[in-house]
Amino acid sequence: MRNLLILTISLFISSLALAQESVPMDLGVEDAVKYAWENSQKAKTAAIDVEQAKKDVWIQTAKGLPIVKGSFGFNNFVDLPTSIIPAEAFGAPAGTPNIEAQFGQAWSMEAGINVGLQLFDGSYIIGLQAVKGLKKMTADQQKMTMNEVKTIIAQAYYTAQVAKENVRLLNENITNIEKTLSETSALYNEGFAEEMDVEQLDLLINQIKNRARQADRQHQATLNLLKYQMGMPVDNKITLTDDLETLWAMQSDQELLNMELDLNNNLQYSLVKQDVVMQGYLAKIEESKYYPQLNAFFDYRQQAFRDDFSFFAIDQPWFPQTLWGVKLSVPIWDNLGGVASIKRAKLEQQKAKNRLVDTENALKLQAITAKDDFNSALEQLQTSQNNINLATRIKEKMLIRYQEGMSTSMELTTAENQLIQAQTEYINTLFTAMDAKIQMKVVLENN
Repeated sequence: MRNLLILTISLFISSLALAQESVPMDLGVEDAVKYAWENSQKAKTAAIDVEQAKKDVWIQTAKGLPIVKGSFGFNNFVDLPTSIIPAEAFGAPAGTPNIEAQFGQAWSMEAGINVGLQLFDGSYIIGLQAVKGLKKMTADQQKMTMNEVKTIIAQAYYTAQVAKENVRLLNENITNIEKTLSETSALYNEGFAEEMDVEQLDLLINQIKNRARQADRQHQATLNLLKYQMGMPVDNKITLTDDLETLWAMQSDQELLNMELDLNNNLQYSLVKQDVVMQGYLAKIEESKYYPQLNAFFDYRQQAFRDDFSFFAIDQPWFPQTLWGVKLSVPIWDNLGGVASIKRAKLEQQKAKNRLVDTENALKLQAITAKDDFNSALEQLQTSQNNINLATRIKEKMLIRYQEGMSTSMELTTAENQLIQAQTEYINTLFTAMDAKIQMKVVLENN
């Protein structure tokens, strides 16, 4: 009984866990963006870049602060060095052999502390400005990455919903035709319809079912792509709660069309502009290598010498050594290598300025093109919607004529195919319009 109880409880807990795992996660588009920013590898990498930039600022700042080093060590002469001393130096007669003498003690120990301070270095000040600029540049890059993630997720989200709408329309057509097939089969059984009418409708249903299955696979593929872009395991289940109407209405079409490109608040333009400044700093750093450098130091040591390893004896002496100084270093001649480096750095800055002008022109062109594409997509979408309405009316009229025996199943099939073609065109233009809208937002709202 005890084992049976344990088994029952285990199975119950397992079933609860499986039930929890099978519950889909409800996601609006903003929820998907938030999840992606917390879990996608691109977002995580951008956050690491920001942290690295902060560390770069401190690394450069630390170079201008006092640097303290401690040292400790001991030496043991296995054989003391021998010195040769002329015997005449001690009053011996000429010709007396030299004296071989060993001086010093076999053991020595030294402990000390050294402090170094950079008093002046032109490259330090410029480098500090440069890394602060790099920190701002990295923060802007993180914002731009966030915008990219938001765009990617929005595209994947509405792609999945467009695919879902395609599945819905096809299944709706299948339901309607199956109803007609059922009615035609009943008429055929009573002798009021031909077998070919039944077969024609049956063939049409099979064709649409194939399209529906393919559309459903495409829908699942778009959901998996969305999960991948979010940084979510692809085997997780999700339910998208924002429908196409909600996604489209998140920003007014006219509001977006009335927006103008603002280069001062455009991240892409700001990053290229900041790159010009950074290249200027690099040129100044090359120039600063011709500036004098002034450094100061302070060194304090204690030394001890012993015949044996007895350095920790209190009654044995230690000898202090204290030293401080200032060192001035002035560049004199480097075979004009530094001059070439300065010119090269200035050429890089000019290239950055050229990129800035090109970026400005490109963004203006993108803004104009994006608006034109969006206007064109809106016109095509309206035409596609009108075509669906027209194809629906034609199909309904043809169905009435077919039910009254005034048209053939071939004509009904033709009308049904026209409706499906109009719906397919609508799905394609809807996707194009949503993509054009988001591309315009990317150009005009990249801030």
